[in-house]
Amino acid sequence: MSIVYYAKASLVNESISHIERWAVKITQVAKSHYGFIKTFPFMDYRNRSVIQLIRNEQPLYKKPAFIGISFTSYNCINYLEFFSTFNGFSLKKDDSIELYFEDDVIIYCKFNTPNVQYPIKKNVFPISDEQLEYIASKKLLYWKLYDNLSKNVMTGGFEPKEDNEQYKSENTGRQLLKTMAKEILTQKLILDSHVRNLC
Repeated sequence: MSIVYYAKASLVNESISHIERWAVKITQVAKSHYGFIKTFPFMDYRNRSVIQLIRNEQPLYKKPAFIGISFTSYNCINYLEFFSTFNGFSLKKDDSIELYFEDDVIIYCKFNTPNVQYPIKKNVFPISDEQLEYIASKKLLYWKLYDNLSKNVMTGGFEPKEDNEQYKSENTGRQLLKTMAKEILTQKLILDSHVRNLC
């Protein structure tokens, strides 16, 4: 039996003026209306130091808080997008996140700009085409999110939660992230062709 990992990237004109602002964005992941994939903190020894900080944002208190991951590409620049519902980990300037992959490779992302809050906190980190291709081909094992001000660290990954319609297993979550990266790469070719035709 084959399993379909569904993610959709779209070419979007974000302009509100006569100047075109084309971007490739993830617009849908699995059955969710979110354009990003949800990941959740591991509730084990790795988060022992911050358990009191995040416990009120976990079941049974409310719907599970999450870190969202997505991709965007504006012309030649790709971005990893991160979203957070955690009050204590709000993706501020100088906060950072590390992505740990299956072959001992770590992608370090330190935020150089203030976060955007609307109401989910958001920040972005630029990545190269080579890094995007790497994410599309390798398995993300887990992430670590660092709050620069408090020095707190939270670890998470693709834990299934009851309100998450995107994936039902850790492996499916990982495959969805790879599929998202592949979709962005595919649509980038269309964007590059579109931009060349405008010149």
